Amino acid sequence: MIQPTIGRVVHYYPGANDQVTPPGPCAAIIVGVQHDRLVNVRVFGQASGAWTITGVALLQDQDQPQPMTRYCKWVEHQVGQAERTEKAEAAVAAKDSEKTLTLWVKNHLLVALKNAGLKHGSDMRFNDTASVVTLPVQARGYDYEVGVAVGQITDDSTEMASLAKSIALHAAGEICAMSKQDGKELTLDHLAASNGPVPPAPDNKVSETA
Repeated sequence: MIQPTIGRVVHYYPGANDQVTPPGPCAAIIVGVQHDRLVNVRVFGQASGAWTITGVALLQDQDQPQPMTRYCKWVEHQVGQAERTEKAEAAVAAKDSEKTLTLWVKNHLLVALKNAGLKHGSDMRFNDTASVVTLPVQARGYDYEVGVAVGQITDDSTEMASLAKSIALHAAGEICAMSKQDGKELTLDHLAASNGPVPPAPDNKVSETA
């Protein structure tokens, strides 16, 4: 919808009782605004001079005129320009919103990764619905990715501490699996006694491989 303001040009369409020659549309200028869909206009007829009409319906978006009733509407190029402006503004707003979300998630998630004992990369990315964030990390010389649901990230320090423990446990499991492929057979007991991610609770530990 285009916001009507004094001085904007519109096309005026006469009603059944208007004495306008030819019958329209006529050029008109908004000289008063009652609300977004009701304006006062100064109409310029091709052969009828100029006159002012108050309380003329201004059609917006998909509005349809009432039969036999005078109305005015925006000139075609104004509608196209307004649509392009709205799209551009929406794109800027979406980009700003994405930047805000990215910064907020990054600030909180990086603290959780640090508390989990993980080094992180800078290539943080969201899925298509911005519901999951993925970040490359490194621990004990192994590189892999951590995926976290955005809904798990919060301003609550207790919940973030719990998330850090969950990430640490997942990291430990990933490292154990990768080390097994390398023939190193690291276990959660090894990691708990090293500088790697520490499991959150004793009952989550596995016994050391013989």
